[in-house]
Amino acid sequence: MKNDVTVMTAKQEITFKNEELTKHMVAIDKAVSLGKRSAFTIAEHVVTILEKKYWKDDFKSETAFVESLGYTSGMMSQWKGAIAYSKKDKRCKALGYSVNRAYLMYSLDKKGKLADFEKWCVANKVDVSSDAKLKDAIAHFNGKLTKADKEKAIDADAKEVKKAKAVNNTLEGAVKVVTIEYNGTVFSVPESDFMKFMKKYTKKS
Repeated sequence: MKNDVTVMTAKQEITFKNEELTKHMVAIDKAVSLGKRSAFTIAEHVVTILEKKYWKDDFKSETAFVESLGYTSGMMSQWKGAIAYSKKDKRCKALGYSVNRAYLMYSLDKKGKLADFEKWCVANKVDVSSDAKLKDAIAHFNGKLTKADKEKAIDADAKEVKKAKAVNNTLEGAVKVVTIEYNGTVFSVPESDFMKFMKKYTKKS
């Protein structure tokens, strides 16, 4: 049986049975002391612990482990998304993306909207230099898409209605003609006047 290892984290002193958990907690402790600059590093270690289930020897559940660090399950969902995206997009580390920024990009990428969003930003010269501006831009982008889709559907419906009215007007305006032969002469008269025609010529005959 492995010996328990005591680690002093930024929050409290904890004794761990799992050596891998200990390694990552030591790294997290060092990162915490560096402040916000190391947020991504902390997230990477925590996500690794969760994905590899290094917490199982020392905690009853993933939630218990997360809460021992002072975090929430909702936050972990975002961190997992951010780290997953950072492995896919090298800009995250190269440009020093925050965890929040990586998560926002992940949310677009997951829905298959990232490429369209980036093109939209360039075309409209949208400022996404900060996380707050990026978040606002995404909200505006999603709103624009929704509005555009609705307008497109309304236009399509309007065109169909207009087309239907045009057809109805054509049908209503069309005059049905009846062709008859009377005393060797061929007559073409509107159907609506057919009875008048018959009465007129019947009387004469």
